[in-house]
Amino acid sequence: MPYRDRYCYRDSGAIAFDCAKAQESEQVVSVRGGSWGFEVKCQQDINGPNIDIMGTISYSFGDCLRSCASLNSFSSNNTCLGVYFSGNISDILPNQYANCFLKKYLTALRSNDRTLGAAASLVFSPRSLK
Repeated sequence: MPYRDRYCYRDSGAIAFDCAKAQESEQVVSVRGGSWGFEVKCQQDINGPNIDIMGTISYSFGDCLRSCASLNSFSSNNTCLGVYFSGNISDILPNQYANCFLKKYLTALRSNDRTLGAAASLVFSPRSLK
């Protein structure tokens, strides 16, 4: 079943995502006055038992990172330690019902052949959060 809401509709195709460019430097997102930095690894995933906090639909890699940072900001701790994002809507939504997966712990990265996919690990956050 395609994802629909009042303002957006997309059930097939791919989201523009230049992973090689994103991987060149830490990706920094700001939420509620704090900044969170992520290290990006293309065609990688973070897998493990009960590792996913939740899955969301994100229409950009930055939105996926902001979801992780927002959870941390509102919970006042670093509950989300990383994400997996796939820009290939046609491939992932029919099976997973999400394309952005927030991770509660980090494991060794695993190769993922999805060309529009990437893992990002939290490398820094506001000092007030532990």
